[in-house]
Amino acid sequence: MLSVFESTVLPRLLSISEDTKRYLVFTAWLNTFLEERGLGRVIITGGFAVEVYTGRVYRTMDVDVIVEGSSRVVELFLEKFSERIGRGYLPVYDVLALKSIDVVSTVYTRRKSPVKILVEELYVYLDPVEDLIAVYLDGWKYWGSTEDRDKALWLLYTWRDKLDWSYLEVVCRERSVLDKLEELKQLLST
Repeated sequence: MLSVFESTVLPRLLSISEDTKRYLVFTAWLNTFLEERGLGRVIITGGFAVEVYTGRVYRTMDVDVIVEGSSRVVELFLEKFSERIGRGYLPVYDVLALKSIDVVSTVYTRRKSPVKILVEELYVYLDPVEDLIAVYLDGWKYWGSTEDRDKALWLLYTWRDKLDWSYLEVVCRERSVLDKLEELKQLLST
């Protein structure tokens, strides 16, 4: 796996100047590698999903991923060229040294399927935008996180015409954050 990465993927990453795209190509390669071998899949969640969905309005210092299936394969792969930092791995290659790769879960638990995106000829999954909005409304309401409020606001504004509003309301009701969703909707209407 490492030899394939170093001989084919790493040179490709070196040619990509925009860091969000570079990390998308990396995670898409990793996901495609796993799925083609029946080993699992990679779902991008958290701040990097927000970065992708908002076109880089929000920037993050890590790439949170859910690795279903062979998470240990991914961890062993990352260990070969990364420094362990908390729950994540900071690659030593300069081209990937801006963001750590954090395996945050091994189980995808959302009701809605993740969004499959094509990255060049590769593909990777993103946590649905509605679930991300609900998670960040939760952080705002219960932890007082204005950063989470802002992430929810940016996602809501960017995707307002394409959201599954009924699903969003269901997940917000389940998390008891429907009041915060209404607050952001009012803010956006002014």
